[in-house]
Amino acid sequence: MLCNVRTNSVNSLIKKGAIDSSMTIIDSELFNELNQTYSDIAKTKYGVKNDGLLFSKQSKEVPRLGASVYYREDTKSVLKAVGNDEMFEELQNNYNSQTGQSFQLDSVPASKSSPELIAKIMAVGKQMGIDFQDLATYAKKTGLDTKDIAGVADLVRGVVAVAEGREDQALTEETVHIATAILEQTNPQLITSLISQIGKYKIYNVTLDAYKNKKEYQLSNGKPDIRKIKKEAVDKLIVEMMINQSEGSTDFPELMEKKDRNAVQRMWDAVLEAIRSLYRKSKIDLFGETAARIAAGDVKGTVADIKEGGVFFQTEQIEALNKYYDQIIDKDGRLKIVLETKDADGNVIKKRHRMFDGTIEVEQSVTEKAKGQKKYDEVAPEQQIKYDQMKDWGTVGHDFIRDVFNNELIDANGYKKAETPTNIKTTLNPDLQKKIRDFARELINSYKPGTRFIIERQVINDKVKGMIASTVDFKALEPNTDPKTMDKIPFYIDTLDWKFTKLNKETNEDIPFPKQKEWKIQMGEYGKMDIVYGAKYEQLRKQRMIQFIAGYIPKIKNDKTSPLVLTTLEIGKLDNVKETNLYLLPVAVDTETTGNKEVDSLVKSLRTYYEKLYISPVAEGKKWVKKKTDLNQISKAIRYLHMQLNFEPLYNTSKTFLNNAVESFKSFENVDYNKLTKEEIEDKLQDLLELQRSAEKFTRLDEVFLTTFPPGTQLNEKDNATLKNLRQVARSTQEMENKIIKLSQNYVKWLVVKTGVLEEAFAEEAINAEVEVDTMSKTFLEGSKLDPVLTRTAAKLVQDSSNLAAIKTGRMINAFAKLLSPLQKQADASGKSAFDMIGKVSGGNLELFKKIDSQFFKDLQKAKEDKNKQFLLDNMNVAEYNKLSKQQIDDEIEVINKTTYSTNSDDNFDIQQRRIKNVRNEFDINRETFNGYNSYQFKKLYEKVIKEEDHYSEEYKEMQKNKPALDMWEFLTALNQEAINMGYLNKQGLSFFPLIEASLFQKFSRTNDILAEGRDFFSDLINVRVNESQQYSKTDPETGERKRITPTYFTTNRNIDEDTDKAVYKLSTDLNKVGTMWIQALMKYQQIKGVENTLLILDKVEQAKEALLLDDNQSVVVEGGVNMTFKSKRNADALRVIIDDYLYGLGEDLNSLGNRTLSNVTGKFKEGEKSENTQLSIKKGLRNSNKLIQAGAVGLKPLIAIANTFGNQFQAFINAGNKIKRGDATKNLVKIVSGVGVTTIDKGLLDLIVPLNEDIALQKRRDIAKGQSYIKWLGTWSFSDAMMSTNSIPEKRMQLGIGLAMNDTSMVNNGKIVNIRQYVKAEDRKKKYAKGVTEAERRDIERTYEDRVKALQESSSLPKIAKIENDEVVIPGVSDEALAEYRTSIIDYIKKLNGQMSQDNKAGYSRDTIFKSFMMFRTWIPKLVSERTMSINKSVEQDDWEYGRVRAFLKTWAHLGFKNIFKMREIINGTDKGLAILDEMLEAKKAEYLRKNGKELRITREEFYDLMRKELSNEMKELGLLLSIIGIFFAAKAAAPPEDADALTKNRYKYLAKGINKIVDEVSFYYNPLSFEAISKGNIIPALSLLVKTEKVFAQLSKEAYGQYTGDQKMIDDAHPAKYIFDMLPPFSQIQTEILPYVDAEFSKEWGIRVSSQSRAAR
Repeated sequence: MLCNVRTNSVNSLIKKGAIDSSMTIIDSELFNELNQTYSDIAKTKYGVKNDGLLFSKQSKEVPRLGASVYYREDTKSVLKAVGNDEMFEELQNNYNSQTGQSFQLDSVPASKSSPELIAKIMAVGKQMGIDFQDLATYAKKTGLDTKDIAGVADLVRGVVAVAEGREDQALTEETVHIATAILEQTNPQLITSLISQIGKYKIYNVTLDAYKNKKEYQLSNGKPDIRKIKKEAVDKLIVEMMINQSEGSTDFPELMEKKDRNAVQRMWDAVLEAIRSLYRKSKIDLFGETAARIAAGDVKGTVADIKEGGVFFQTEQIEALNKYYDQIIDKDGRLKIVLETKDADGNVIKKRHRMFDGTIEVEQSVTEKAKGQKKYDEVAPEQQIKYDQMKDWGTVGHDFIRDVFNNELIDANGYKKAETPTNIKTTLNPDLQKKIRDFARELINSYKPGTRFIIERQVINDKVKGMIASTVDFKALEPNTDPKTMDKIPFYIDTLDWKFTKLNKETNEDIPFPKQKEWKIQMGEYGKMDIVYGAKYEQLRKQRMIQFIAGYIPKIKNDKTSPLVLTTLEIGKLDNVKETNLYLLPVAVDTETTGNKEVDSLVKSLRTYYEKLYISPVAEGKKWVKKKTDLNQISKAIRYLHMQLNFEPLYNTSKTFLNNAVESFKSFENVDYNKLTKEEIEDKLQDLLELQRSAEKFTRLDEVFLTTFPPGTQLNEKDNATLKNLRQVARSTQEMENKIIKLSQNYVKWLVVKTGVLEEAFAEEAINAEVEVDTMSKTFLEGSKLDPVLTRTAAKLVQDSSNLAAIKTGRMINAFAKLLSPLQKQADASGKSAFDMIGKVSGGNLELFKKIDSQFFKDLQKAKEDKNKQFLLDNMNVAEYNKLSKQQIDDEIEVINKTTYSTNSDDNFDIQQRRIKNVRNEFDINRETFNGYNSYQFKKLYEKVIKEEDHYSEEYKEMQKNKPALDMWEFLTALNQEAINMGYLNKQGLSFFPLIEASLFQKFSRTNDILAEGRDFFSDLINVRVNESQQYSKTDPETGERKRITPTYFTTNRNIDEDTDKAVYKLSTDLNKVGTMWIQALMKYQQIKGVENTLLILDKVEQAKEALLLDDNQSVVVEGGVNMTFKSKRNADALRVIIDDYLYGLGEDLNSLGNRTLSNVTGKFKEGEKSENTQLSIKKGLRNSNKLIQAGAVGLKPLIAIANTFGNQFQAFINAGNKIKRGDATKNLVKIVSGVGVTTIDKGLLDLIVPLNEDIALQKRRDIAKGQSYIKWLGTWSFSDAMMSTNSIPEKRMQLGIGLAMNDTSMVNNGKIVNIRQYVKAEDRKKKYAKGVTEAERRDIERTYEDRVKALQESSSLPKIAKIENDEVVIPGVSDEALAEYRTSIIDYIKKLNGQMSQDNKAGYSRDTIFKSFMMFRTWIPKLVSERTMSINKSVEQDDWEYGRVRAFLKTWAHLGFKNIFKMREIINGTDKGLAILDEMLEAKKAEYLRKNGKELRITREEFYDLMRKELSNEMKELGLLLSIIGIFFAAKAAAPPEDADALTKNRYKYLAKGINKIVDEVSFYYNPLSFEAISKGNIIPALSLLVKTEKVFAQLSKEAYGQYTGDQKMIDDAHPAKYIFDMLPPFSQIQTEILPYVDAEFSKEWGIRVSSQSRAAR
């Protein structure tokens, strides 16, 4: 086939986006540029003399696509690209590449055609439009090299050229080339079938040898084009059959064999039949006496068809499609369904399941996955029979539609065939049969030729754990004919599933959302299977559930016990645009495209909004009714927009929104947040956020609407009206967005003052542009230490919220512990578990005993189905129901009257009245027309008024006799009710029992398969579980985004597929563990929701801000007295990371350097979801490896614990005087360790705030377990906990000591807990720095400072005013919120001492997997370095100014000059000279701050005095301490044992010296440059040291083995494999390094253990 320069030019213009496949110009500028370029190449490279261009433009009127989803019907004027025929002919003649020719080579033997056959062939060829030429003439025109060529078929020009005298050998074959090329367009599967069979014939090998070295039959890489050569061989074989029908071929004796001859005959017969079925107009019959009758007279097409249309289906497309089809058929054959098995009593032994490859059980079906652990109402047996009958009718319908496809419309290979009506055996009535047949026929006919169909085949996802499989009803594999995309998308996949379902159209306008969601999950699983089978996401076109709305009547009229009969079916129109019933529109997966990117984006944003609104907890009443109405409107708008591009429902939704928005804005008029409760503020913020989320969807409706029309389209009257309405909405919402931002800014300004971040006079700074946060700060500083105001505000809110959750958790666990103790004692006495006394295993789940007997709900369901109103009335409190229903009706009517349902006012009024009538019928049970039997909201109301006492379950009655059990049951039930109210639980009900994984020991003790359990254990070390997906920031495979939904742990979660994927025997029933963790989860969720709206408002305001522009000197650019700004999201991104972490548990910043690097690396080896799963496994593997490394490196090592304790005390000493007195930390630590001097009040106060740096639920659980038994207490410690106990226990005691000291120096002031020392200092500040105060007076004030502090301590400190009420310590006048702020300040103070960072106030590196691993032993460095080097700022936790003490020291020294360093004493002592120096420094600092930050430094002169004096004093203390401990270090050096001392003495000395070195490092680290060099050594990722250690083990084993083999005793002695094995295994590593050398020095030496006195700082 000769390369067609015209076709190539056209294809190039299409691929580059200049024209489309119909030659319509879509980018005029690009077309002009490319046309000129290609024309110049034709002239300069190929010598074309024509002066014109290859293409010209021509305007044409063309019809639009009729009834399309994408465009409206109309005609349009378009510009077409028209080829210059003369210029292209000249170019083609000059073009020297012949890569598309088909040749006949002399080297291939062939039978000769008779003159009669040649004459017939030529006659037919001329009718087909073939130009027969002499080869020499053709070669002269094209420049063809004719060496070894007998003939050529030029498919593009329609030429058959044959060498003179070679007609008998070449002419027939070259004509066959053109005939089969035409056939390949219309029946590609046939040609592909012939090609697949040719390999078994000798003619293929001969052809391959002859053609494989010819350039025209090679690929671009020089390898033979096997497909093209096979096609050549097929044509040759057909020619042989044409010439030698009965005798076979003399050149190919294999055709003499009957078997082969018959096979070839069948091949040719298939070709013949295909041609005959396509072309019936020929008057010439060449094949009356021959087997091969390939007559162009039977081919009504001509070579022009090839030239103009090109190849319809590329070979690669067909092969890919067929391969995919074969794979589905193959997998289907390997899947077998095993029916359910039952025992003699009818109990299910084994559920219905599938086996794969005969031996592997598939764990789950798609339907099971879609339904999840959804619980359905129990039904009476009579009703279950009806449900089963409807299900059976659905099966009948499925079977019939399957048989229609397979028997009447599709052949055995999945291709469409001529319809052949058959008599299908079915119980469906004729009308239903006709409906289904019409639907099936129309569906098949809607696909292009070459499409292959798959009907009711089993499919499987064998890549997921346990595998998942199902039967798919319908798949269509349709070839892609678009030249621009066919290379990337060879074919499209449509997947449809049928749902025979019943719908109450009186109460439902559409398929209920829960059912739609279930269906979408099901279809989504089919899509995942397509990806597993090798498809690309771009190939998945339609994934839809097609509903058949079924109507049933009793077989015997009015007999409710009579079997149901399917009598009616409603099926939606195949053309979605023409469908008028919403409930008949297909239910498509969310990812299905509309063909318009703008509409897709709008639909996606609407769905996101819908999901957020759906899961948002709303109190019952008017807000719930409004939410329900909004959801219905949005769902309707989405469905019509997605399936029809119909904007009208969305416009109605937007009108309702605008009307409601007016009322919302009124509520913000003159609002005073100081007078509102926290809950009222949150409600207002929620309204504001809802307004903004809604407004975002409507601001561009007009623009999106216009994208559904081609450019330049003249809209009709209806579309113009729609556009006008949408523009009105867009303008209104844009104005509204500005109002929303203004209201948000007003709230934020109030908030920053309320939280103490800014003073009221400077609140405007919160909304002004700020300097971008730099990378170093974002990486190493906590959120509260970053400069942006709103980031610091958010960090403060997060910390306070988390601490409030901890306080509430502790208090509630205390109450829980009081109930658990008597229950546990009773359970132990009776030999039961505490859980068995309040709950049971039911349906594979754990649950609490149900209060109401299940039989009552079955009877209730039957009464609803039978519409037995009297049953309802007899079992309810009618008066209470009437009261509730009246309020419900009033709320519903109010919302209806505010909702827009139609753009036509009359229609809208009618709809409103109809809906009001429906509401009354739904809820007013006293009306004769009451029909709310199946209403979900009626069900909720009814459940509130049931006469429970008449229907208690037997389990509940028995439990009532046991007070401890009943008390615990009521406590847990109340927790569940609270969880339901706050939206944590959805439909699990009050009997829910949290799904918390059992301990490893418990799981091993319960399983019968130890090996499987072991595999699961190791698998969990690297595989991210479903309940960890947000923790590791896993993206949603369907949306490609992370789920920003607050996790609801320990539930079967509607937000995260499932929160646990463990079987029931792997779940814990330990009430201590479950109760404490469940309480903690609920309290944390409650507090997160309490600040969610506030944090999101902060985010919105920060997003709207710009950043200050800096010059090269990092100074703010100022022009005309105004700071210059630019658009930047850097600060907003930093804030968003903090918000995402706290609200949604997204613990990884995917944009951090380490995570991006990890993503890039894994992306090179794997794609898409596989790449992400690899990343997640690496992240989890690193975390768990880090725990092991940490346990080995610092666990159970006393020296490290001792050094840390000394370090903490050093820092307490340095910082003493500001919040606690010098020596208080040490004094209170002694109290805690000894237990002497700690009063009951002290303990109670500590219980309110501790543990400060540990999991409060875990600590409380340990306390409870300790009271039960020592064994149970040990069971609360994990391996990692036990290993790190030498660190955690001293750390906890230090926290308790600091807590005691803080309590002693704190008091209540205006409802807040304030530090007495700070309070007195602030009061003194007003006096001692006042104008006219002398140095002597200032010294007197400072000299009596401690006296005033002590007086307040004795009268007002927390231990003095706290009281014991109901066995709990309370602080009068202090709210939980104030207590949380106090706890925040204590935790921050402790972090200043130990350098650790709070999980609620993290630095950026802790959200980066790689960086976090690198910092594992260095986490204390950023915090303690910043304490010494940070710039001046006001701490949001301490409400006090901070300045790095080393930085302050150096800045002061620089200001004084090197020689005047001793003047620093004047500053520290607060002399007049010293204060004068500080005045100078303050002015300089303020100027510098303004230059670099674009705003004033808001510190007062008096605050600056105290700050600088404090920090300089602290620095002097640290330097003095450093000199003191260095002295100790040298003293230790001097005490070294003599050289002749024994090894044990030396080892013990080295141990002591190492301890002293570690203590020295605690202070000297920050001043010793070599310290930073030391910490940079070692592995960047410490977990890699495991690999190094493993390598050493194998090296030592090899060394010893080689020594044994060679008899080298020295090598054996030098090898210490056991040492290296133990070194990998804590605590064995600790035994051989921390104990053995100091007990048996000689053995340690033989063991190869070296002892060093050197140390590196470790935490």
